[in-house]
Amino acid sequence: MEFIMLELFKNKNFSSLFFGRLMMNIGDSIYYVAATWLVYELGGSVFYSGLAGFLILIPELFSVFIGPIVDRYDKKKLLMFSSVGQSLLILLIPFLSLLDTLTVTIVLVIMPLISFMNLFTYPTQNALLPQIVEKSRIIDANSAMAFSYQGMNLIFNGFAGVLISVIGIMSVYYLNSIVFILSVILFASLKLKNGNRVQTKKQNFKGTFNEYKSDLREGMQYFWRPSLINLILPLVLINFTFSATLVVFPEFADVSGGVQYYGILMVCYAGGMLVGSLLTSFITKKYSIGILIIFGFGISGVSWVLIGPFSNLSIILSCLLLFVATIPIGYINIILTSYFQTILPQNMIGRVGTIIESVITIAMPIGSLLGGYLGASLGTTFIIMLNGFIIIIMSIYWMFNRTLRGLPNINKLEEEDYETQRI
Repeated sequence: MEFIMLELFKNKNFSSLFFGRLMMNIGDSIYYVAATWLVYELGGSVFYSGLAGFLILIPELFSVFIGPIVDRYDKKKLLMFSSVGQSLLILLIPFLSLLDTLTVTIVLVIMPLISFMNLFTYPTQNALLPQIVEKSRIIDANSAMAFSYQGMNLIFNGFAGVLISVIGIMSVYYLNSIVFILSVILFASLKLKNGNRVQTKKQNFKGTFNEYKSDLREGMQYFWRPSLINLILPLVLINFTFSATLVVFPEFADVSGGVQYYGILMVCYAGGMLVGSLLTSFITKKYSIGILIIFGFGISGVSWVLIGPFSNLSIILSCLLLFVATIPIGYINIILTSYFQTILPQNMIGRVGTIIESVITIAMPIGSLLGGYLGASLGTTFIIMLNGFIIIIMSIYWMFNRTLRGLPNINKLEEEDYETQRI
């Protein structure tokens, strides 16, 4: 990360948002590893891991309905509401364990509820970011946020596996809940003007609901533009196979040696994403979006495919390939997030952004469920290699699509007139 990024932290609101998200990222990392392993342990099959992934992702389909709320209401309160809700739900798991009533079914019910609470977090942060930093610093700000996310994944995905084996999985859940409370305190320190919400006169429920429907309809109309759809549809297929791949990791690791190896795999996964996020500011100054995505998907796809035949030789070699495979994913996520924040009208980032999120993730719950089923019947290696082949195909598709291949340098978009660049 470039030294100049440190200038961002002179902005107190950015610092509060960054460190609040940092705490949530730590909480998410610990929770994901603990929950995935707990379900696999209680259920005794990779099928339950797939079902857990399906249930975690199902709420994402409804994020489209969150957008108007994010655009219109107090963003600081929404962030605090999300953190408090997740903390309380996480505490339910060790509490029920103390009562000796915890089952895999109960955990599977709690997981999507936590995911629902998390729906408010990232759309709110994404909508708030362009309001608290200069437009010319959007790439740097998103890179810093991604560094927070991937850095904590790198540390705590592996650390969670160690914690589970040392202090026990229920103690990890207590720790997880405390971390989310820390994020509440940091979000509470945000000093925002009234500009973080739309000022409207007080009205009855019917008036509020009609206003909500109007906002939602306006966002949908903006979303259905050919140039935007053309960009998003390839990502739907990639996310489908990607989600199927992630849910087979517990069994893939278990065959190699247990929860410690699962932690190692997740560290390599997060490490690649972290490196990708650190490279973003540098490579976006030199190359266009189209070129970066074509070559990124190509390199990632080949690496995923190679994990299959090399998985029986060495867990370290598998981790190195996984590390390489996720580097492009790390910078592509930041580039696309920054691109959407740049081209969308500021007062519609929440609405259109959550619609984009819903569409991109629409196939992920099915991918998770299918990944668990096929992983149990065809093997985890098959799922991992299939993911690689799909990503390679999308790289080729992107290369031969003139519109996608021609996506410009993100920094040029920031320097030019926004109104002329909006799709």
